[in-house]
Amino acid sequence: MPELSRVQGSTPLRFGIVGLSAGNGHPYSWAAILNGYDPMAMRLCPFPVIPAYLAEHEIYPGSLGAVVSHVWCPRLEDAEEIARAAKIPVVSKSLEDLVAEVDGVLHARDDYENHSKFAKEYTSARTPVYIDKPLAVTLREAEEIFSMDPRGEMIFTCSALRFSPEIDASLNSKSEEVMKVSAIGPKDWRKYGIHLIEPALRLARPVGSPSRVSIESTGMSRRVKYSWAAGQSISVETTGRTDTAFKLEIDGRSMALTNTFEAFRRALGEFVKFCRSRELQISRSSTLQVVDLIERGDR
Repeated sequence: MPELSRVQGSTPLRFGIVGLSAGNGHPYSWAAILNGYDPMAMRLCPFPVIPAYLAEHEIYPGSLGAVVSHVWCPRLEDAEEIARAAKIPVVSKSLEDLVAEVDGVLHARDDYENHSKFAKEYTSARTPVYIDKPLAVTLREAEEIFSMDPRGEMIFTCSALRFSPEIDASLNSKSEEVMKVSAIGPKDWRKYGIHLIEPALRLARPVGSPSRVSIESTGMSRRVKYSWAAGQSISVETTGRTDTAFKLEIDGRSMALTNTFEAFRRALGEFVKFCRSRELQISRSSTLQVVDLIERGDR
């Protein structure tokens, strides 16, 4: 049970970070944003883009109200490398040990097929968790995970790109209704479609389910267009390539989502708030809407 003084905010919360899934460097980046990092050790990070963008930003350890105190990975050597790079003092011997000793968990793995298994561990211990995107790729799976937390006090999940400063700036400057959003991004549909769908939904705010969905697939690329009866449309394309930048077009106006560091920082800050208040700022219905669009585009 966490000490009351930490939960109420007088001292930083202690987070445990759980990794490592193939191709996902979030254990390195998220921990570094909260803790700072050792530049020499971070050079060994298997994701070169991470030390490159970390070097462009000032990091103030503990400034978000939390630090990463523990790390666990199925492979001990992975946990030890992350700990050295992001100045994490404790390498836990087991997942159970980590969960028992922290105030919240950063589940920095995007192998969504295993999320339910891990979620049972966290919710059974009543430990709040930030589950990396996507929570699930079917509504059935998402609802199963949420059923483990019926009061919405333990599970926080999102694409960090929903908190992109570019998205917030657009929302603050645009008063009229957005009718058309097009988005493009890298890699595969199931893991990266959410990075486009969630920001697009924040901008367009369509109500209910789309009335029409069209899908075009070529090789590893997939383009899905969702249309609503009220006239709004969202078009999302994952290219299957690693070198595609995240870009949106909002009613004909282009926007690049380039400040991923700040998006991660804001998402982690929202999780800190959730751990202290146990009140969701992202509604379950909006998360389920995202998962529904992922599933509709996967057919």
